Amino acid sequence: MTSDGIPLYHTNKNSKICKELFTGFISAMTSFASEIFVEKCQCIQMKSFKFTILYHSEPNLIFICRSDAHVSEIKVKFYLNILKRKFLADHQFDLENFKGKMEQFNHLDF
Repeated sequence: MTSDGIPLYHTNKNSKICKELFTGFISAMTSFASEIFVEKCQCIQMKSFKFTILYHSEPNLIFICRSDAHVSEIKVKFYLNILKRKFLADHQFDLENFKGKMEQFNHLDF
């Protein structure tokens, strides 16, 4: 997702969460944490699951992974970094010329 909450790619085979609402929520939470606590939110933990967050600048993107609460954050960030590198390598042109059309990312399969 972009840092202002635009979902570029989303996959979740088990949930019916609206991706626009979800990315808006994550964007608001990361902005809130940066404003109030002067640091970026790295993880949002619920009772049985958590969202691990990885940031990238230029372009400003946020990569998020939902996992079970017991899964190591280090392990999740390792895979998020692999995903980030692949996404940036495969879509550098699309990101440089991004005009808000999310359809160009619909074909992704990670």
